[in-house]
Amino acid sequence: MEDIKSLLGKRIRELRKQKGLSQEELGWKSELHFTYIGGVERGEKNCSIITLEKIAKGLEININDLFDTPSHKIDINKLKKEINNKINLLSPQALIALKEMLKLIDIKK
Repeated sequence: MEDIKSLLGKRIRELRKQKGLSQEELGWKSELHFTYIGGVERGEKNCSIITLEKIAKGLEININDLFDTPSHKIDINKLKKEINNKINLLSPQALIALKEMLKLIDIKK
């Protein structure tokens, strides 16, 4: 699992690119040096809350948006393939147990 600094850095890079900003432009808008922005995006810097607030302001977003990381987004097709692959490896006894567990899950469409 990736650490929080890497996840946050990826999110900041994603948001910066969505806004069409270079690291230099975001640095200027955030009142931070562009090399610092690069370090944050690579997960090398441990940002203070004040620094995150500056970056959010530079991106013209709410600071909460920085924490809506891509790791919270699920690729449903990938997930189904992973589950299917695991099911195909199960023994008959494990398949029966899985069937019983699935009965306990309240699936609503």
